[in-house]
Amino acid sequence: MLTRVFGQINSATSILLVVYALLLGGVYFYINPVLDLYISTAAGKFLLNPIFAWGVVITGNIGLMLGYQRLFYGQHKLVKHHALVPFVLLPLVILAGLNTLLVSTILAVFLFGLSYSWLAVYSGQKLLSVALNAGFILGIGSLFSSIFTLFLPFTWVVYMVYGRLNVRTFIIPVIGYLTIWIDAIALDYLLADSTFVWHFFINQFKWSGVLGVWQANWPILVFFGILLLPGIAEFTVTFNRANVFKRQTFVVLILLLAGAIPLFLFGGKTIVPLVVFVPIIAVLFVNYLQYVKRKWVRELALWLVLVSYVVLLKPWL
Repeated sequence: MLTRVFGQINSATSILLVVYALLLGGVYFYINPVLDLYISTAAGKFLLNPIFAWGVVITGNIGLMLGYQRLFYGQHKLVKHHALVPFVLLPLVILAGLNTLLVSTILAVFLFGLSYSWLAVYSGQKLLSVALNAGFILGIGSLFSSIFTLFLPFTWVVYMVYGRLNVRTFIIPVIGYLTIWIDAIALDYLLADSTFVWHFFINQFKWSGVLGVWQANWPILVFFGILLLPGIAEFTVTFNRANVFKRQTFVVLILLLAGAIPLFLFGGKTIVPLVVFVPIIAVLFVNYLQYVKRKWVRELALWLVLVSYVVLLKPWL
């Protein structure tokens, strides 16, 4: 049933994904009705209205559902069964951000925009415009989490993998990144007569994480690993028979996954590494499923995923 509903390609699937996102959002709010209404930014902490916070989460989840469907299937054909990625993706986002869902949703949306920009360098769009957009996204994301600054050098790695790195694509993301920060620093000084944003910006480059391995939610991480292992096993087969773009994209995903591991180990309580893990694990897991010939195996795997979510959520029920 799940493979029939979420594995086919038609306009009704998008509607089902929206309903699915609303349903999962309702389940989360039933389990944890009070969101982390305080959100930290470069300008300080802000208290958000609950209705606004819930709206951000629901809208962000629907955007992630439809966005990753379009990105991974509609544009780049990284998977055959387009709806299976967001089907697996959203519960992972909720699990990764059980206690910080608002923050993890915002960061996941920024990461999606960054992923969209990275993959767009191969799709015929104007490269310099794409590179500038990546810089803007990195700048805005780093206003919420300093770890986003670390994605700036990774952007150069992405361009190198796709064979698009040159002097201009090296400099333009930096220009976009600095433009956001210059505007934020100027507004903070002019409107609030403060240098708080300036000091936050300087601290971006003094980042030194703390060992966070003992603070992690290990059951969730083990669950991520269980999903990832069969995907890694299938990865070599998929990689060998993929076209050039897919091979390069899978290299980018694996490098991003490898980069997220030390961020998790040395990043303290930050949610960013888990947000990075989620779409990569979803894509690799779905790539494993789509080449399984027996349909009942795919169906059983999806139901086991749902059962596992319930088991992991049990402490909050």
